[in-house]
Amino acid sequence: MKKILLFILSLGLAVGVLGACFGVNSGGNSSSNGGQSSQSSYSSSNSSAQAQTFTVVFRQSGQNPIERKVKEGEALTNVPDPAPKTGYTVTWSVTDFSCVTKNMEVTAVETANTYTITYDAGEGTASATTQKVTYDQAPESFATATRAGYDFVAWTYNGKAVQATEIWKIASDVTLVAEWTPVEVVEYTVSFVQDGYETVIRTVAEGGSLAATDIPATQPKVGYTVEWEEKDLTNITGNVTVNAVATANTYTITYDAGEGTPSVETQEVTYDQAPESFATATLEGYDFVAWTYEGKVVQPTEIWKIASDVTLVATWLDIAVEQYTVSFVQDGCQTITVTVAEGGSLEAKDIPTPQGKVGYTVEWEEKDLTNITGNITVNAVATANTYTITYDAGEGTPSVETQEVTYDKAPGSFATATREGYEFVAWTYNGTAVQATEIWTIASDVTLVAEWSAVVVTQYTVSFVQDGCQTITVTVAEGGSLSSADIPAPQGKVGYTVKWEEKDLTNITGNITVNAVTTANTHTITYNAAGGTASAQTQGVTYDKAPESFATAERDGYKFKGWAYNGEVLSASALWKIDENVTLTAVWAKIYTITLELDGGSLDTTTITVVEGEAYNIPKPTKGGSNFSGWYYGNTKVEETGIWSLSADGHSITLKAGWQEKEWTNNY
Repeated sequence: MKKILLFILSLGLAVGVLGACFGVNSGGNSSSNGGQSSQSSYSSSNSSAQAQTFTVVFRQSGQNPIERKVKEGEALTNVPDPAPKTGYTVTWSVTDFSCVTKNMEVTAVETANTYTITYDAGEGTASATTQKVTYDQAPESFATATRAGYDFVAWTYNGKAVQATEIWKIASDVTLVAEWTPVEVVEYTVSFVQDGYETVIRTVAEGGSLAATDIPATQPKVGYTVEWEEKDLTNITGNVTVNAVATANTYTITYDAGEGTPSVETQEVTYDQAPESFATATLEGYDFVAWTYEGKVVQPTEIWKIASDVTLVATWLDIAVEQYTVSFVQDGCQTITVTVAEGGSLEAKDIPTPQGKVGYTVEWEEKDLTNITGNITVNAVATANTYTITYDAGEGTPSVETQEVTYDKAPGSFATATREGYEFVAWTYNGTAVQATEIWTIASDVTLVAEWSAVVVTQYTVSFVQDGCQTITVTVAEGGSLSSADIPAPQGKVGYTVKWEEKDLTNITGNITVNAVTTANTHTITYNAAGGTASAQTQGVTYDKAPESFATAERDGYKFKGWAYNGEVLSASALWKIDENVTLTAVWAKIYTITLELDGGSLDTTTITVVEGEAYNIPKPTKGGSNFSGWYYGNTKVEETGIWSLSADGHSITLKAGWQEKEWTNNY
């Protein structure tokens, strides 16, 4: 007796904890389910056992730990806020405190914020309008900028130049403004030439573009469309000649066969070319002679010289025509005979309507009644109609809503039907039972109504369980089904799809347990090579699983740095934590070939390669009688080592060696 009592107390305590975790009530709720009462019962406990108290400690770097107390199975409601940190979003490593069942250590997670750079190139043009940057990380590269007649100097913020190699320390969105220096302008000519003679010359500054309003109109040519050849008239860096191109126009012939029929309604022809062939034409009782334009015969072998769309008119010659008959026959009896001229066609209005037949659709057999060259017999075909049975199970459920039946044919089987607490007797029509083995002779759609008899019903339970905790139990009558409205939704999990396992919840004849199944979501990566070429266009990834590898990418003149999402380069070895389809963008570093002008000095090599944003080392030359003073790009001195940040429009940069004469001292 003591063991039984202890077991009952333990069971009550366990169920009480479950009730606290899942918000289960002790009372029963009843809901309508197929005309019978369906009861949802929740576990409860009246045990007076003392609940255990747990400690939740919140720790954050540079802050004193914070402790919170909570009873076993209860929710922690007074969760402290983590201390803010400039440039970062700070969250706790655990966010769900709805059911505390143990002591917990919760740490602060600091995630660097992402901000937006907006580029203001003034009267110039930036390669990008905006860019994402991450706090406490170097952007590595900024947008480039161009402006006719100017050299780009740097991007500035509050009047101070900003370098992409510097650690980003601005905790807000910013606008960077371009700084420019004017350059000397060289002018080039664009010559427009038609039929071998020069028509007009335009002058354009180096790097400039020719506006559409400055392009002269071509001289017209009958039957032709004259256009300037396609040439790039933007970023002009030399003299350009643009030639006129004359393309023969295409016109439309419309055929007018009068009372006859042309083989086609229209035809395309090209100016200064022979069509080679025209449409044919037919007219009952006539021979086709020729096509004419403005009363004159036109031959397809002639060069086409009409510079407009035209209508060609047919000319005809009378001929004798033979007559044939088309006989329409139904059930062995001839109904009507129609006479048609040889080569003619029977119109729909001349075809008689076949006699109707109850339960059947009567149609004439398919026959070609065009271009008739002999007598034809057309027979009527009677096809049994198909009708729709709609099943009305009242408060029960039919196995199907509708069924097709064929007139003069036994259906063979009808739908089955179920109703909680009842047995199915038969389907009835106008109060009379209908059997599936009887020949169907109702020539219309019908509704069959179910007849029922009451039975004694046994009750069973369906238990839905997630993560080892029972969430809800539903009571269903024997043979009944669980409706979707009675099935609880499983608790969601970020990055995963949570569904109940597949179980047949119809015609229930015993207790059933349904467990939740958690499946990691699969998403698609789309690769944006940003001017390069990726080894793959897309790739599938699974949440909480490392991709192991990403697509590779190549681009002439650039070094591939990785794939970025929201400005952050991702690692293929890290667990995938983005719960959606994403586009990853290739990050590139420009590769420059540096030509070293030695100015009389000596060095083992005169060219080196550097990568934008990466470390470099330029060797020092020697020169007799002089000291090397450094490498210069124009008037700007370039350090021998460091991180490469100097940029140019192309991929080639020339550095010139600087020298100072040595000072000599004569000692006597």
